[in-house]
Amino acid sequence: MGLFKNRIMKGMLRKLLEEKPSKEAQEIDYSKINNVLSKDVRIDGTIECKSNVIVHGEFKGDITTSGKIILSKTSKIKAELFADDIGIDGTADIKIQTDGNVVIGRTGKVSGIIKSKNIEIQGQYSGDAECENLIISNNGIFNGTINCEKCQIADNSSIDGHIILKSKPKIKKNEIQS
Repeated sequence: MGLFKNRIMKGMLRKLLEEKPSKEAQEIDYSKINNVLSKDVRIDGTIECKSNVIVHGEFKGDITTSGKIILSKTSKIKAELFADDIGIDGTADIKIQTDGNVVIGRTGKVSGIIKSKNIEIQGQYSGDAECENLIISNNGIFNGTINCEKCQIADNSSIDGHIILKSKPKIKKNEIQS
């Protein structure tokens, strides 16, 4: 007996399709709910939302959110990411743009381009980056070029590339015209 040959199932399906969301469901603030892509999910496409995005599976495309993006250690992505803050513990080939923080966790293996206010490398990063504050933690591995205003580098970190310290232009009082 097929699923839709059963009259009870047909009736339940029809009822579900005709029902309007309850008042409680209409009042839910969906921007506070996490969007989770589980470990066995593979997506090629675009995600646009206002809430957090957590990826455990594979993703290829763009993610844009006013929330946070969290890439777990099981995640494998090739994407452009736009978010408030981004944490990466998985494998990623990325382009990131954020006014917030990017943290590459201890299990993170990341390549690409990052433009962020703050970058912390605990795992491995290979590529170019631009930020205000850079931290390369113990056992952090960096390979590439980073332009930053301030940096903190732990003794047990590894660097193969360039860290360019840029300074903010200093304006003397007598140079300011009213």
